[in-house]
Amino acid sequence: MNTTQLFESFGSLDDDILQNSEKKPTAAKWLTAAACLALIAAAVFTLPRVGTDNAANVSSDPSASVDVMQYTANKTSIDDSEWEMYTNSVSSDMMTDSARLYTPGYFTEELSEDELISVIPGQIISWMSYEGISSFNGEGELLDVDLDITTRTPDCSINVNISGSETPACYVYGSSPEVSVCGDVEYTVYEFQHSDAVTLEAYAAFNGACFTFTVTADSGDMDTVRADFKSVLECFACYSSDKPDLDAVTYETIPQWFDNRLTYNKALQDVDFGEYMLQSVPTGFREESVRRYKDQYSDYLSGLWTQGYCEISWRVSRFSESDESRLTSVSDRENYDLSLYPIPRADSVPEEKREIVDDPIFDISELTAEAVWARAYMIDDAGDTDGYRMSFSVRYGDILVHVSAKGIDPDWLFDRLTELK
Repeated sequence: MNTTQLFESFGSLDDDILQNSEKKPTAAKWLTAAACLALIAAAVFTLPRVGTDNAANVSSDPSASVDVMQYTANKTSIDDSEWEMYTNSVSSDMMTDSARLYTPGYFTEELSEDELISVIPGQIISWMSYEGISSFNGEGELLDVDLDITTRTPDCSINVNISGSETPACYVYGSSPEVSVCGDVEYTVYEFQHSDAVTLEAYAAFNGACFTFTVTADSGDMDTVRADFKSVLECFACYSSDKPDLDAVTYETIPQWFDNRLTYNKALQDVDFGEYMLQSVPTGFREESVRRYKDQYSDYLSGLWTQGYCEISWRVSRFSESDESRLTSVSDRENYDLSLYPIPRADSVPEEKREIVDDPIFDISELTAEAVWARAYMIDDAGDTDGYRMSFSVRYGDILVHVSAKGIDPDWLFDRLTELK
């Protein structure tokens, strides 16, 4: 479940809050089975030595086709005995989850091979391969670059974020963290202990860019992962003075994007989603916001209305392949009937059912008033409404309507949904 879906399920946040809480998409994982086998075959117990294959020498012709996967080391530049990677221990309750600030028109593109060469270090170890994405705002200005670097542990990669900021966008968890000096680069490294995993994070600023390194692995794999993490830091410490060349990272096309505030009447006339908008507002409710939004990742029409503590949120979008897992038949009550799952539902809903129980999708051809009532529940809270709360979605062919309501009669909501047929 993504952040927006989670917030929508609460039924208490308007579109402005949702938009500002959207997370930055993480770099995709492109590891293949063949790559995993290669990593297993290459696994050793000593720290690999770093080579000096300079990317500029490998590809002096910008039009040349260079297979980054095939870079191999042939000479040591920084020996691991020359520096010590100190890790500052931090408990998991001190970790901070940083959200990307709202960026109008935010979009990403995969890095081309030439773009990869412009940002990866000249030092490459034989078990390393690189993939990456670039992030832009709606005007095509580069925000940052995310690299995924393979390790010798299958299904475990190191993420490297590179931005043009002169100040590291990091969190200092201690008042005076110990710094690790590798060549001319100062790294601040943190280690977070989870119940069954460990996260390593490192921060540095050099050559006019800010770098953030992150990897999470099972506790049992950490000896190898720590060694690989240290090797990656060595590689980036061997950057030439003109790396990274972020000016070489450009966009191919800017996806269409807009963010329009509409009147309710204008929303009903929207050519894409207007006929699936809430057709009548509950008596006494006032309009908080009606919005038509589109970017690379989202395309929707939404509205929020309130009356005191009561509210109704209505969002119309395209039904996508990612929604398929939440589609349920009304006969499969374990997928949506909240009477089967007492509050707190974090304890009562099986882990494998949480996504679909949180926001089930009914096909309009099957939707019944009984199914809507099965989504309704009350909470005894003196500081809030004592009315019914509901949250679910309905599919109309290739259109998806998500509703979240508080203090709304379930039968009234059922009538509004079925009248759209």
